[in-house]
Amino acid sequence: MTNFVEPNLQKYESFKELSETDSTSESISELLGTKFTFTDLFNLDNAFILAEPGYGKTRLLKEIVIKATNNGKEAIYLDLKNVNKNLITFIEEQSCSARKSSTIHTDSELLNTNSVKSEKYKLQNSNNSIICLDALDEITLGKEFSDKIDQIKLLYKTYPECKIIITCRYHHFFKYQNIFFDFKFNYIHISPFSVQKATIFLEKCGFSKESIESLINLLSFKNRKLIIQVPRYLDMIGKLARIKGIDYVRKLNRAELFEHFIYRKLEVEEQKTGIKKKELIKRVLEKLALIMEIYQTNKVSKDELISFFDDVNSNLNISFLQQVQLEIFYDKSLIKDNITHIEFENTEFQEYLAAKEINRIGRTDQVIFDLAIDHEINAIIPSWFNTLGFVVDLNISLLKGLLDFGKRNSSFLKDEEYHKLLTKVNVESLPFEQRKQIFEDVFLYYQNVLHWIRFEIAENLMYYFDSSH
Repeated sequence: MTNFVEPNLQKYESFKELSETDSTSESISELLGTKFTFTDLFNLDNAFILAEPGYGKTRLLKEIVIKATNNGKEAIYLDLKNVNKNLITFIEEQSCSARKSSTIHTDSELLNTNSVKSEKYKLQNSNNSIICLDALDEITLGKEFSDKIDQIKLLYKTYPECKIIITCRYHHFFKYQNIFFDFKFNYIHISPFSVQKATIFLEKCGFSKESIESLINLLSFKNRKLIIQVPRYLDMIGKLARIKGIDYVRKLNRAELFEHFIYRKLEVEEQKTGIKKKELIKRVLEKLALIMEIYQTNKVSKDELISFFDDVNSNLNISFLQQVQLEIFYDKSLIKDNITHIEFENTEFQEYLAAKEINRIGRTDQVIFDLAIDHEINAIIPSWFNTLGFVVDLNISLLKGLLDFGKRNSSFLKDEEYHKLLTKVNVESLPFEQRKQIFEDVFLYYQNVLHWIRFEIAENLMYYFDSSH
């Protein structure tokens, strides 16, 4: 039996309705009782399932096939990248040769299955038949893409009673939505997991309540969703715990977790493209991330990206452009292509990669002082707190400089972000006296200003407490 956590699905009658809605919010649909569930997919006509990378589109289609028979349907799953002939002919062949869903018992088996069908599936014009076509966005643009679209349209017209479900990245579909104007399709959007759903998953993986709270605290960033609300990265935590053990995961700091997320993501994309350049891509991403942090932006236009490659004063840009197509960089790295501009798939990825580049430059103390300090008011620039947190995770000795900076500048507003920066590190790696100093500075600050301490800071601060206090 596979360990499947149902995704958060929201249904729209048109792509226009979806594009005009805050699709990250679930509260209204839950309040009105209109939440769309996994089971509802079996009673749905044709649909596009749209989401950002890592939200479980492929897994969702395979689970539809696994559970089709129990819902009175027969289904088949196919990866559009593997269709090397006429689509209808390919489906007919796979209806005989695809692996039967009844023979799949583990997540690993399901993950490594390129085509799967329910027990009695065969291609026929019936509303009990579901055809799941995965990864429209991964088809090479050009003639191959046009041919596949024509074949999907032919399938749609030849078997009008069949239910066709197609997955695609949201922004990729946004670029080519007009191609499907004559299709009558519903639009299903996958939203991030709730924290509660992520917690349930981690409990099933064997994490204790205390371990989960610690992990959530570690990965919390102000006014942002947790990275483990994205199914791909939540699953990475579960797999890491199975391989290395839960105690191993508990001892990792934020930087080590994000290093794992980034490398595993690049490995996944490397397997898809066959272009084994993850180290080169990561180096370019680090330089780009630091530039974006310096300019305090999360988005750059494609023209600005080309200027970035022109301005990189090394052979790295020449080597990169010779070995990696920009389309691969846009869609198969950690970048999200939003048509006119690009941004990192996850803001914390940008901040972590910028921290890596800062540590690579050398003279890190001076670089931090030059980049992260507003010299007019002698204070840390607010947008740099998260990046500095990653810098400290990568080099714990740098925390002392930030602590001394706060002590030297009595007029410096020591707000919550500064205190979170000081207290959200691996305590065991700090010298005893530095640990005591952090407790005293933070605790006494709140006593002096007569202000309550946020629970998150107080919870972290207790690990710095010593009996001498």
